[in-house]
Parts: sequence; structure tokens; C-alpha cells
Amino acid sequence: IELIAPHIVGLHRIKEAVSLQLFADERVHILLLGDPATGKTDIIRAAAELSPAASFGLGSGISGAGLGLMFKGDELVMGLLPKANGGICCIDELNLIRKDDLGYLYNAMEKGFISYDKAGKSIQLNADVKVLATANPLKDRFTSTDIELLRKQIPLDAALLTRFHIVFIIRKPSLRRFMDIAKKMVKQKTKELSSSDISFIKEYISYCRKLDVEFPTDLQKKIVEFAGDMKERERSFVMDVSPRLIAGLMRLAKASARMQLRRSVNEEDLEKVRDILVDSLKVK
Repeated sequence: IELIAPHIVGLHRIKEAVSLQLFADERVHILLLGDPATGKTDIIRAAAELSPAASFGLGSGISGAGLGLMFKGDELVMGLLPKANGGICCIDELNLIRKDDLGYLYNAMEKGFISYDKAGKSIQLNADVKVLATANPLKDRFTSTDIELLRKQIPLDAALLTRFHIVFIIRKPSLRRFMDIAKKMVKQKTKELSSSDISFIKEYISYCRKLDVEFPTDLQKKIVEFAGDMKERERSFVMDVSPRLIAGLMRLAKASARMQLRRSVNEEDLEKVRDILVDSLKVK
């Protein structure tokens, strides 16, 4: 966790979720939705740097290929999604996504591939990715803590938003919290990772992801209870509590065990991920 954007003070739960996403062998999609200049981009850049397979770019696209693909004559040019196959696709400012890219993104998030059928060319590319994205709210920053008003500032339609397993709402810090951050920054000592450090981390993640992890039946009851509790409290959250959130809980709990080279999820893994999900649903 300490290696995810270490110069950014705070946002511990978000860094924890992203670190687990690196170790997940199933698709887990995370969205960081919040005010500008809160460290969102730095966090997803760090994930791209540490992931064995990754891509990073803007939602508006950094080339003609955008998120999907294109042809220059007979030359195939891959976009962000197929480039990250088997890893993490980090998309900054997803709210600026081009309409042409939406279909590619939906397919990759749900099915793990993208298709192209234009100008007499038909091709399908693997894009089995975990999406880690940022987005700014409508009006550039959140203007209220009221749940209904916050929902009106979400810049993505339901079809895209509901494809994410976890959505964090990030707001600029209050004056008191800003002063706490400033004090920690003054005292904080960060170490830059060397290329050999990064190589080791990538190799470790690759090794861990080969482990098959089971979810014990005795913990499944706890998940059902948690799901029921969250559903009862749904009206106090910005995001709906859906089956996808529960799938995210189980996949990240397995990632937590895998990170520690265990082949079975334990209660500590479940509690850790449960705390992450509860924190993501709160408005701070």
C-alpha cells in the first residue's frame, strides 16, 4: 500500500483497494470520482507502473486508436484496452470518453475482448482488463454533501457507472484536514522506487496471481449478512448497492489472500475488504 503514490498523504482506503486490484485474477473495476487536484491521477499512474501488464491514458484518447483500435492502411494500431490485456487499464478523466469508445469499454469490462468491424475489416482482440479510472464531477467539483445533489453531479450514465465494482467519492479536504495533511507532508520521508524494485514487485504480483484461492463456505454467510445490511442503508449512499459490489468484495478478498501467498480467504481478508467497501460508500 505504501508504494501506491507514497507522496500523496491520506486516501489510505483507496490505495488499499488499488493495491488489492493489482493481485486480483478476476476482473475488478474501480472508479475514483472526485474533485480535481486530490491525487486521483497519481494513484492510477502508480498502479500502471507496478502492474506487470498495464496501459495509461486519457479517456478522450491519446491517439486515433483511443481505447479500442484502428487501422492505418493494413497496419493494426491498438488502443489502451487491448494494450493492457491481462493487466490494468488506467484511464484518466473517463468523463471525457469518446462515444465511439463506449462500446469497446463495455465489452472489455464485461467480456474481456473488443471487436472491430469497419471498412471491410473484421477483428476481435483480447482485452481482459481490470479498469482503474478517474473522473471529475459535473461542474468540475462537488458542490454539496447532499446525497441527491451529489448524484446529479455524477458525469457517467448508469450503463457505464454500474459496471464498476467500487466507486470512491473524493472531495477536496476541509481546512482542518488540509492542515493535517500539510503537517504530515512536512514530516514525511518518501523513497523513490528503483527499476529493480519495480521489477521485483511486478514479478511478485505475477507469481501471486497464479495461485488458486478458495472462498470457505463458513465465510459466505457473513457476505450475505453484509449485503443485506448495506442494502438496508442504501438510501444514505451515493452509489446503489448492487450484486456487482458483492462480487467485488469476494474478488478483492481473494486478492488479499493471494497477496500473502495464502490459498484460502480468512476472516481478516473479508474484514479488510468490507471496510474498504463501506468507506467507498460514505460521503466525506
